[in-house]
Amino acid sequence: MWRAWLPLVVVGFGGLVLPCGACGPIVGGAAFHARPDGTTRGWPLGPFHGRAIDADTGRPVERARVLCSWSFVRGVGAVAPEAARTLSSETDPDGVYRIPELEALPGGLSTRLARVTLLVYHPDYVGYRSDFQFSPRLPRLDFAQRGHVVRLARWGSERSHARHLLFLGSDGLLREAAGRERASAALELDQPALVAPVRSRQGASSDRIGASEGTPTSQPAAPSPADLLLAVEDVRSVTGYGGTFTR
Repeated sequence: MWRAWLPLVVVGFGGLVLPCGACGPIVGGAAFHARPDGTTRGWPLGPFHGRAIDADTGRPVERARVLCSWSFVRGVGAVAPEAARTLSSETDPDGVYRIPELEALPGGLSTRLARVTLLVYHPDYVGYRSDFQFSPRLPRLDFAQRGHVVRLARWGSERSHARHLLFLGSDGLLREAAGRERASAALELDQPALVAPVRSRQGASSDRIGASEGTPTSQPAAPSPADLLLAVEDVRSVTGYGGTFTR
């Protein structure tokens, strides 16, 4: 079925959908499936729907904030950010969420969709992203456009609020929903020892907040906020830069 926003002529190149004679954007095939039980690729502009449940009890999670964000770039050779779009919803009493198809598309002949991310946030749980897991930081491979089940893990005191907010991103709607957690993250950054790894007598380290196993042989220098938050893999995932970094 042709999408209503496409012009009269559409030409496909290697899985790309290119609106010819109009102002774009170019939309490639999705990295996720249309349904959990199928092999057909999804449509990255949506719509999306699924259900959020407690990972331990299987009960629906109501009033979780669901955000779907699209990032667009432009240019050939020299690529630059062009636009970002976000649609928001909340889960109902059954934990069901629905995000409509994105219709407010940016223009430009070289404009193309670079990334789409669906995020589910509830203050009592570890946030969910459709592209990455929070811990361990590995790509997520099970996301589906329709009929997906989001299993939310309960928040634990060993986790870092500061790292969690970095993982979730900086969307304005999310900042509003995560106001309580932002206060906790600010407290962590005022007390770096709460999130700094502690080295035991055996030389093993821990990333758990307040880890106290063993006694450090020497007092480590207090890390800066950048050391606490900006891991190299985080910067690479956002910028796409594959080179080396220096402090």
